[in-house]
Amino acid sequence: MALVLWFVNRKGEVVERFVGLRNVNDTSALSLKATIYDKLSKQNLSPSRIRGQGYDGASNMSGAFNGLKTLIMNETKSAHFVHCFAHQLQLALVFVAKNHKTVNDFFDVVSRLLNIIGSSYKRRAKLRKKQADKVIEALAEGELESDTGLNQELGIKRPSDTRWCSHFASLLNIQTIYASICDALEDLGEFDSDSDRRDEAIHILKRLKSFDFVFCLHLMIDILGVTDHLNTILQRKDQDIINAMNQEVIDMQLQELNHRFNEANTNLLLCIACLCPSESFKAFDLEKIMKMASLYPEEFPTEYDLRVLEVELGNYIKDVREDEQFHDLKSIGDLAKKMVEEKKHIIFPKIYLLMKLALILPIATASVERAFSAMKLINTDIRNKMSDQFLSDSLVSYIEKNVLKSIGNDAIVTMFQAIRPRRVQL
Repeated sequence: MALVLWFVNRKGEVVERFVGLRNVNDTSALSLKATIYDKLSKQNLSPSRIRGQGYDGASNMSGAFNGLKTLIMNETKSAHFVHCFAHQLQLALVFVAKNHKTVNDFFDVVSRLLNIIGSSYKRRAKLRKKQADKVIEALAEGELESDTGLNQELGIKRPSDTRWCSHFASLLNIQTIYASICDALEDLGEFDSDSDRRDEAIHILKRLKSFDFVFCLHLMIDILGVTDHLNTILQRKDQDIINAMNQEVIDMQLQELNHRFNEANTNLLLCIACLCPSESFKAFDLEKIMKMASLYPEEFPTEYDLRVLEVELGNYIKDVREDEQFHDLKSIGDLAKKMVEEKKHIIFPKIYLLMKLALILPIATASVERAFSAMKLINTDIRNKMSDQFLSDSLVSYIEKNVLKSIGNDAIVTMFQAIRPRRVQL
């Protein structure tokens, strides 16, 4: 299990830090909660200060009754959970594809194509050879340009439902080498020694050459091109929750996205949107911001605190609308940094607190997933017996390079010298 923390620093900037990796033999919600709390305590961080949680949609993580997010919220009411926006996007697209007959049939053909060609090294090699011949022929006839990085070898990538953006890359490759795929299927249907495979190749080729398949191929590339861009945006480190909510996709997808995104605390997200500074704080809504504050009882425990906030909000909105320094801001992240620069976080501390609470709500689990990708670079075949702690420490060093660059060699030598008595001074 990888743990990444979000917090707002003294400059009003959202900071993301990889804390470490823990080996968990039991993935029950209770066990995961205990592991997280233990990791936080070793970093001198109190679980009572958690103000946001973000995981994927697995039942042990996001279950309404016994999920990890519920267990934490039972102890810390303000630890609001947001299901990873990128994962929700992928689940919505999968749902739409499986419930739209034409799209579902299209992806069935793609899956069968991948199975018949992608399951054999010899058939993949034959496809690469046919594509290479076509590239050479096109270069000779001047139909393609030759330069560094152009005309790279392409294959047919196998997509994954939990990585829906991988379908976009897969379909792009099929579109690019469509003619070579048809040639490979023709050879397979004519010369393969297995009669069942010959029949399957002929059937797939017939479907591939149909108008419906070609139309769907171009349509899905256009649609997935939009959602691929959205998926990339949602996983950016500098993304805040308001910008993520403002992205759009196409009609049928949007309906399902609206349905699934209701899993998050919609009221909280709508209230947070009222803090957005764009268009001269057009979204500002006193009533909704006060409702947001009521969802954080640890920060605003009494009626008196809420009354003070209400007065502060009235003074704040008048002040920032009249201040030219705040006119061109686009996001809550920009607003928080400007508040610190202009010292207004001191004048309006409760409003600045609300901004920090909005900024630390997690949008995606991309950083956690990147940690597991990085683990493959650290824990290799020739270095596969390291302890869990050494692996975690190595990952922290690898992922948080910018932090380690600020630490001088003398400080490191001094730390190792102090670990235990040594005969030689380091």
